[in-house]
Amino acid sequence: MIKITGIEYSKNPLSTGETFIISVSANEVFATFSDMKTVIWNTLKSLTWDNVKRKIF
Repeated sequence: MIKITGIEYSKNPLSTGETFIISVSANEVFATFSDMKTVIWNTLKSLTWDNVKRKIF
């Protein structure tokens, strides 16, 4: 997984002929099975709760 840690850009507004520079800092992160399981379970719980709320209320 790629995690973006920072974004920087040159001054704004630009003058004619000026270069616009974007700098992105990113790190590669290795997820463990427990991390993946937590994310997937939380996503499933929120989706399920949304469906229940729609049907009951």
